[in-house]
Amino acid sequence: MPVITKRFLDGLNGDGKLRIIRDDELTGFGVQVTPQGGISFCVTYSVGTKSRRKVIGRFGPLTVEKARKLALAHLATAAQGDDPLPETDRHFATVGELFEAWMQRHVAVNLKPNSARAYRKSFENHGRSRFGHFAPSKLDHATFAAARDAMKDTPILANHMLRTMRAMLSWATSQGYVQWPHGNPSRGHRLYRETASDRILTVAEIRAFVAGLPAARMDDATRDMLMLELLLGQRSGEIAAMRKADVDLTAATWTIVENKSDRPHVVPLPPWSRAILAAAIMRAKGHHVFPSPVRDPAAADAQGVDSHALATALRRAQRPTDKHGKPAADTPDKVWVFDFRNREGAANPVSPHDLRRTCSSYLELLGFGDFIRGAILNHSQRRNVTAKHYSAADLLKLKRTALLQWEAAVRRIEAGEDPFASVLEDDRAEEARVLGTATAQTS
Repeated sequence: MPVITKRFLDGLNGDGKLRIIRDDELTGFGVQVTPQGGISFCVTYSVGTKSRRKVIGRFGPLTVEKARKLALAHLATAAQGDDPLPETDRHFATVGELFEAWMQRHVAVNLKPNSARAYRKSFENHGRSRFGHFAPSKLDHATFAAARDAMKDTPILANHMLRTMRAMLSWATSQGYVQWPHGNPSRGHRLYRETASDRILTVAEIRAFVAGLPAARMDDATRDMLMLELLLGQRSGEIAAMRKADVDLTAATWTIVENKSDRPHVVPLPPWSRAILAAAIMRAKGHHVFPSPVRDPAAADAQGVDSHALATALRRAQRPTDKHGKPAADTPDKVWVFDFRNREGAANPVSPHDLRRTCSSYLELLGFGDFIRGAILNHSQRRNVTAKHYSAADLLKLKRTALLQWEAAVRRIEAGEDPFASVLEDDRAEEARVLGTATAQTS
């Protein structure tokens, strides 16, 4: 075992797993290294027949010398028969209490705000109802297996739930708060396969979507959010969480404060999107443009619509399939309005994220490159040299031009035209111009 010094800790890196490194001089003193390379000082001690571990603080704000003194004081307390951990730390009555402690003491301190939001959302939507009332020590593999099987129809959400619970219970184990005879019960469960989609709506499908949306059995807010995702290319969660204060109809902008990039993202609002939002703002109560119907929209803890409701509503608006994945036969009481199929006639359903991908893909056909599309979609471009040459105003102008042209294209599609039909003809004309008419005709 090494002697823990600043020089030694400066040389440590994450290796993808949680490690505990013990000090060679002071028994019980050590550091824990997270899979990402975060370092915290800890002390391991015994009270009676039980072994416990307490995190003292993070390396950086806390020096090695100060951490060593604190560890010595904790060890002295334990040697007298007292437990340095407060009673509230040693016992969490429920998994819900454990989750709040994990969020406050670990996630908020060591992880990015976006990660904290993702963990919170996963637990509140899918973990609390299944595990929140359990005593942590009563969790077992069978409980997690049943929860995983119950979410088989939403495999990605099931995987998020399992990852959240794994991370929380691993932290609880590392802190010595709880131990299971057969190990962390959230581990050992195979994640569902996540297949990346590349679905893009054709011009005919875009026309069918815009035309059929008013007849779909969903509320006005859901229709508006789906249409905005097609027109603006933003994420469902960000549209669902939109607040009135973030929308400036006079300047025709929407500022997304909380997003995956952890920096404000300004989205220009062309006329169609502006009209949708103006009506939604007039209709909505409270601070959110699309308030959740679950809570009082004017309450202090009011929230936006759950973005998963968009996927559910759009799925229900599409023609159902049988157990073989083929479009189901017509029924007298059908409630669907969309019947999307591939070239072979098989069902080819559309998700809200496909609308965002469609927006990006047609922007490319309109001549806008990766940089502008990335700026509109708020993809990380921190290493993009091009970004350094544009001011915020110039970039906003470029994004506005792109989205205006996309809106104009959607309006033409709605009217029965195909603004992209000439693309192949233009390619052939350019080929003939460069290579010569005779050469191009024989190709």
